[in-house]
Order: sequence, then structure tokens, then C-alpha cells
Amino acid sequence: MANGISVIICCYNSARKLPDTLDHIFRQQVREEMSWETIVINNNSSDNTADVARTEWENAGRKGNFRVVDEPTPGLSNAKRRGFLSASYDLLLYCDDDNWLDEGYVQRCFDIMQQHQEVGILGGQSEAVSDMELPVWFPHFQAQFAVGKQGGEAGDITESRGYVWGAACVFRKAVLDKLDEIGFKNLNTGRKGKKVTAGEDAELCFAAKRLGFRIWYDPQLTFKHFISGDRLTWSYLKKMFDGFGRASIALDYYRDEKANRANAIRQCKKFIGKNGRWRFYLPFSFLNNTDYIWFLYYRGRLKALKDCADYDQNWEVCHNMLSGHDVKAHSK
Repeated sequence: MANGISVIICCYNSARKLPDTLDHIFRQQVREEMSWETIVINNNSSDNTADVARTEWENAGRKGNFRVVDEPTPGLSNAKRRGFLSASYDLLLYCDDDNWLDEGYVQRCFDIMQQHQEVGILGGQSEAVSDMELPVWFPHFQAQFAVGKQGGEAGDITESRGYVWGAACVFRKAVLDKLDEIGFKNLNTGRKGKKVTAGEDAELCFAAKRLGFRIWYDPQLTFKHFISGDRLTWSYLKKMFDGFGRASIALDYYRDEKANRANAIRQCKKFIGKNGRWRFYLPFSFLNNTDYIWFLYYRGRLKALKDCADYDQNWEVCHNMLSGHDVKAHSK
């Protein structure tokens, strides 16, 4: 596999968001000797995503290697896999269709991954931008929107935080090659259309660690994360935290924290005791109540507990796949 970076943008009906995202990519400052490309994955879009992508490239003077690849099967995980299979280079930068990369982002990603061959997955730091004023509750939950700092430490975070956001993250293709080779399947799956689910990116980080790769965070890798107004609603936030809660059960397996499932019950009881059972009959009274959002997270965990038998079975298969496959990336 050739040395370089493939910037992969997975798109589902992204015609309105793509121009700004591609503009930031086409303005990247990279050294002449570095090989890179941009691949737009058109994931079963019903709008003119593909045409917009090609037009933006034309308007940018056909800058760099660029192509649009169709993935007819809906779902973010399918789109990401198509990007992985289509990439020409050994580093994959998954840029969401609402990520605006700073001008030095691609080059710095390449440099870090070259200097630290043991690193399998790399993430940066984002700042929120929107077409509306950010809600009063947003600072409390910005991390859940992949905004801000990713923890309190930089560099190798494998043994501490252990994961980075999927937004604008870089994978060493060897990680995905190995997972594909052993037939790895996520316990969690990513977004499909408008369905709000979570956990797939963190799970890939935990799986990469089991293979012997390191997880790296660099706060000097900066980008803007555009969040449209339809995602900055109280209703969307509630759905998102329910999805986070459901996904967290699967992640417990990687962190050997199955015992912590009792927290879901304790936290739900704590919320009910603090706010009074009567308030459950007045949903509108929870507007901007941040405690209620966390209650939904723990309620989501409780909902997922009913599927533990399936998780246990799937984890046994997954664990056996990952065991004994340490690729000793640091020796490359």
C-alpha cells in the first residue's frame, strides 16, 4: 500500500453541506512530496450529492486527486467500508460531511502518523459552528457532539481515555485490514439514515488496542464542526443520549466493566428520587433539565440490558477473533 493519506467523506444527502466541507479540503496546505487524495462516498443519496461534489472540484480548479464513489447500501458503516476498500493510501482520514478542516490538518495528520508508527487511530480537537445560536444547554453536552477537547491529556491516550471521536479521525489502514482479515463485526453499528445510534467509533478504538495499536490525541489538530439547527434541538438531544446509553453496554465488554451496569439502575433511581415521580407525567417540564438527559442515558443502558444474552454471545465470538492477533505495530 502506497504511503499517503486518503481523505474520505461519507455522504448521505449532503448536497447542502458539501460545498463548505470540500472548500476547506481543497485549501489544505500540504508539502509537494506528500501523496493524498479525496474520496466522496455517495451513500444511497436521493439528492444531487455526487453532482455537487464534482462541481465543487471543478470550481476549485480540479485541485488534487479526487473522485466520487457510490455505495448503494444505506448506513454509515457501509459507507466507511466502501471508503476503506477504495482508498489508495495507507492512512485514512474520515472527514464527516460537516467537518471543516483547518489548512494544516491533513499534513499534520500525516506527520504524526509517520513519526509514531505504533499509532493506529488519531483524533483532533473541534470547535462548534452553526446556522443558529447555540442553545443554553450546549456547553454541558458539547463533547457528545464531538466538540471541544478530548480529555485532559494529549499524546498517547490508549490506557486512559482509550478512544477518539470519529469526526475527522485518522485510521492506519493496517488496523482496518487486520479487522477485516479476522472477520471482526462491531457490537455497535453506526448511523443509518436518520436513526440516532452511537458507539461504533469508540468500539473500533478499543478493538485496535486489542490488536496492539495505540490511540493518539493531538489538540493542535483543529477543525470546525458545523452543527445544523435541526440537530440542536432538545428532542434530538434526548434521542442521542438514549442511543449513547444503549451503545454503552456493548463498550463495557471491552473495558471489562460489566459490573458497572448496576450504575444504570442507581442513576435512574437517583433521578426519580430527586425530581419526583409526578414529573414523569409532565414531559414539557424537563425542557433544559440536564439531569433528565442523563436519566435518558441510563434508561438507554437499562433498555440494552435486555439484549445482554445476545451481547454475551457476540462478544465471545468477537473476543476470540481479537485474542492472539497483536500485530505489534510498534515494531513496524
